[in-house]
Amino acid sequence: MKTIETLLDNNWLSVKKITYPERKVPGYVFSHEASCNGHKVAVLPYRYNEKGIRQYLLRNEYTPCWDEEELVISSITGGVIDNDPVKTCVEELEEEAGYRVNPLKLQHLGKCFGVKSADTIYHLFTIDLTDVVQGKPTTTDSQEQESYCYWTEDADIVFAEDPLVSVMFVRLESLFKTGVIK
Repeated sequence: MKTIETLLDNNWLSVKKITYPERKVPGYVFSHEASCNGHKVAVLPYRYNEKGIRQYLLRNEYTPCWDEEELVISSITGGVIDNDPVKTCVEELEEEAGYRVNPLKLQHLGKCFGVKSADTIYHLFTIDLTDVVQGKPTTTDSQEQESYCYWTEDADIVFAEDPLVSVMFVRLESLFKTGVIK
């Protein structure tokens, strides 16, 4: 019989231990993002510049658990609000990057987990921002105000510290190659 024991619990994070003798799991410890009920969004927007070259929108973000001093290359992310990943994605694009987008233009790239030690499910999206005018990001969070988004070609994708960038890039490139996205 499987049992789950909560080792730590607060508004942001729960640490749990699962024991499942029938599956030879003696006590696997994992985290659960309580603030978003274990569901987050990540988005990798793209556009075509004036030369027709595809570019990707990344974020240089202060992420204390990854680096205490430097900004790291990451994706645009956020905790799912009201159990609605699309609504959350739209809000995060405006908050972190200054883009107001039509939710119907978002394309779902599937789901993934971030790491084996967390049960967080990431809902992955992309959107073509070629003809969308950028406004000012709406974030009021002081940590996020130190961060910024920028357009790049493939090189920064390879070196992004955030593994979600790679997952979304590979899935998006597959859709371009198969003609699902043009």
